[in-house]
Amino acid sequence: MTDARVVKTKQKLYRAMGELLDEKSFDEITVIDLAQQAHTTRKTFYSHYQDKIELIEEYENQIFDELSKLQAHYKFLDKNYITTYFRHIGNQDYY
Repeated sequence: MTDARVVKTKQKLYRAMGELLDEKSFDEITVIDLAQQAHTTRKTFYSHYQDKIELIEEYENQIFDELSKLQAHYKFLDKNYITTYFRHIGNQDYY
């Protein structure tokens, strides 16, 4: 079981990355920017991630895992699958 504090911190970092990407390019975003936007510290960031690429990769994997779990209940491209897939995406706050 994952610690709720870790989950909350990671969600704050995901959201911070999304917000910063609305303002500047990925290459311009620093770990300091992420920590400040997430109202945390660089030390906290580095306790979870090696770098900002690892944060993005983890977030992508989490989204793909969720969508794969949904897909497991349906035949691919089945109408119900497509409806469920897009409802799931529409209900998410991806940052």
